[in-house]
Amino acid sequence: MKTRILHTRIWQDNFICQLTHKEKLSFIYLLTNDRVSLTGMYELPDKYIKNDLDLTQPEWNAIKEKLQKSGKFCFLDGWVKIVNHDKYNSYKNGKSGIAYEKELTVLPAKLIEYRRGMDTSMDTSMDTRSIPTINHKSEIINKKSETNKKEFIDSLRISPEFKDMNIDKELIKFKDYLAASGKKYKDYKAAFRNWLRNSGNFIPYKKKELPKGDNARMLEHLNQNAT
Repeated sequence: MKTRILHTRIWQDNFICQLTHKEKLSFIYLLTNDRVSLTGMYELPDKYIKNDLDLTQPEWNAIKEKLQKSGKFCFLDGWVKIVNHDKYNSYKNGKSGIAYEKELTVLPAKLIEYRRGMDTSMDTSMDTRSIPTINHKSEIINKKSETNKKEFIDSLRISPEFKDMNIDKELIKFKDYLAASGKKYKDYKAAFRNWLRNSGNFIPYKKKELPKGDNARMLEHLNQNAT
């Protein structure tokens, strides 16, 4: 059985205090229903909500719009996003962390983009001005991160050690492995280099079979310089 924890001070919250009875019920329901997931993003079509809360479609539309404009929830094609879910819940370690990352892989792209602060068009039928956008500082950090990633991948492409490997293809395989296994690393760059070294397409220089004679000595010299 799933459990949900609510702070008792919720009833003194300024936003909750000004809600009507049906709006309060809807707010609590969206936080505690059995569809709520580890990510705070879950699928729950309007028909189920109306049935559980005994609301008409116009009533639910008005409540949904109010909750959306307040920045508490977002709604997209039958999906619900609890905006502050990650603020009050942390699933980064152990089995919960693995389950959290697994849930992210099956969510609609727009929900993932919004979670990263990149999407301001969650529901075009509502006023999206209330949805926060990415700030300038985060934009700079993201751009810097992408630049560093590109420079790292480019350095692998021109490295003599990995010159015969399809770096882009191996990167996709490495990402799939991380998603499937839930593995975490302190240094992902070092982990990816080890991944390339252990790939079936890669044969380390020192393990190559050398021809006999003068050619062997020359190739051995080249290998030593390459490593």
